[in-house]
Amino acid sequence: MKGLFRWLFLCLTAGLLSFSLIHLGVRTFSAQYFSSTDRVNSMLSGLGISAENFEFDWTGLNPVLKAEVAEHRYFRLENVLIEIGFWESLLKNDFV
Repeated sequence: MKGLFRWLFLCLTAGLLSFSLIHLGVRTFSAQYFSSTDRVNSMLSGLGISAENFEFDWTGLNPVLKAEVAEHRYFRLENVLIEIGFWESLLKNDFV
């Protein structure tokens, strides 16, 4: 019985460590990748959208996208804030 708890604890620790390392890698990659407004505008230009003063940040486990102005030929949005719920998205298997 003692050996079972030891293996269970080892598997739990390895799982949490793996999750933490993957999350740290995603945060580091996204901070570097989305730091350039030109790169973000080139990605959004395929949709016909341009963003000014774009910022990418994290709140807990949730990525947060902020733009001072987002423009399309049909609309203009100011102070845009998009936060993707990590756990809700994971549970529902869709972006929330």
